[in-house]
Amino acid sequence: MLRRATTTIRVDDTLILRPATEEYSETLLEAFEETWPEVSRAMPWINPDMPFESQMQDFLTETEGMGRSGMLHHWVMIQAVGQRDSWSNWIR
Repeated sequence: MLRRATTTIRVDDTLILRPATEEYSETLLEAFEETWPEVSRAMPWINPDMPFESQMQDFLTETEGMGRSGMLHHWVMIQAVGQRDSWSNWIR
């Protein structure tokens, strides 16, 4: 089976998907803390009794490495240039 690294995808003029990497950790942490109930359902392995930041760092490190080898694909949503006003709730 041929595996491909996670790549950037331009969905349309307003949305770009970029591979989830440690570069986005601070913004992701903020977004996840604001939407904790949804995150806890989507990521049931998160242990609320342990520091969230270190768990996210471990997740992003693993995601980035496995994404390069084509074994795991996670993206962050990025607003395209010029669309910032209408995307105030999106990452970056």
